[in-house]
Amino acid sequence: MIKEIIRATDDAPETLIVYTADRPFRILQLTDMQIIDLDCTRNPTRDRQIKGAYFKEGVPDMDIRCFQYVYELAERLRPDLIVLTGDNVYGEFDDNGAMTKKLCDRMEEIGAPWAPVFGNHDNESRKGVRWQMEQFAKAPHCLFREGNVTGHGNYAIRLRCATSEKDTMTLYLLDTNGCRLVGDAWAPEEGITEDNVDYDLICHEQGIYPDQIAWYRDTAQRICKECQEEIPSLAFFHIPLKKYDEAFIQKYNYEFKKDFLADQEGDFGIVCEHNSKRIDADGAFYNMARSVGTRGFFAGHEHKNDACIHYDGVLLAYGTKTGTATYYRDDAIGGTLIEITPDSDFTVSHHTCRKRFEIAMS
Repeated sequence: MIKEIIRATDDAPETLIVYTADRPFRILQLTDMQIIDLDCTRNPTRDRQIKGAYFKEGVPDMDIRCFQYVYELAERLRPDLIVLTGDNVYGEFDDNGAMTKKLCDRMEEIGAPWAPVFGNHDNESRKGVRWQMEQFAKAPHCLFREGNVTGHGNYAIRLRCATSEKDTMTLYLLDTNGCRLVGDAWAPEEGITEDNVDYDLICHEQGIYPDQIAWYRDTAQRICKECQEEIPSLAFFHIPLKKYDEAFIQKYNYEFKKDFLADQEGDFGIVCEHNSKRIDADGAFYNMARSVGTRGFFAGHEHKNDACIHYDGVLLAYGTKTGTATYYRDDAIGGTLIEITPDSDFTVSHHTCRKRFEIAMS
């Protein structure tokens, strides 16, 4: 459990979490909550489309259900830190900021420190990314930092056992950018509008940019110098890397649009959503991160996938989708637990919530 949190400053840009050695440090990854305020639907066509395609059960309170799941997970798993890997709100349905405020309020009620990154849908809200970051900054338990490179939210958190003078693990949280311009024929109001107050601040092309890669490398090298040895790390972000496809193909003879169960060498989970639009096609980010000690990569974005695959000496993992907004697998709603020991080993497990219809709504 946590003994002390030393907040980041300009002189010491990473928050340091000091934890006791009585049990592994627990990180709960939540992803793609996509909480929605239907009152913010931008036009009647989109309102009907969302209700018809996503809310087939006729239940309009998906945000309430989502936080029921979050509370259940937090109570059961007792995480020391909660990481949100993007699409925390469905920005198209948060033009008034109500869901972002609710997100902050509900996360604060849990009482654990929490660290969000932006997903592509978070960028859509007409309130703008600067306003969203202000809400994170106001939340007492939120560890979010904007960073000074491409995107909004590139920061690191250092973990250290109270019985040690060196770090156990570094956690890197990155913005994978990307945001569709409104006007897609299938979903005509999904995306960012040109009159968005922060339109020019959004990198519309998804990816991890060269200055983000340089920041990550330089941070890892500086921490290595301070600790006089390489410190293992984990990376958290929204959109999966191209390297995932290589692992799928090499280990499971993956063919596009062919589902598979990960069941080799400790792998687990399912790939049943197929997306050709991944990031880091040339491997620049992946190769750099691996070279400075990154042992695990944790993404979201693809709601039905929850595979965790050991490949190339690292873990390539999907977090379990949290909540039932938009599309999902009935048997895979919940979160992902990462447990880190003082000797820098870590284990990963998915934890599903009770079926949504069993939750009594107040």
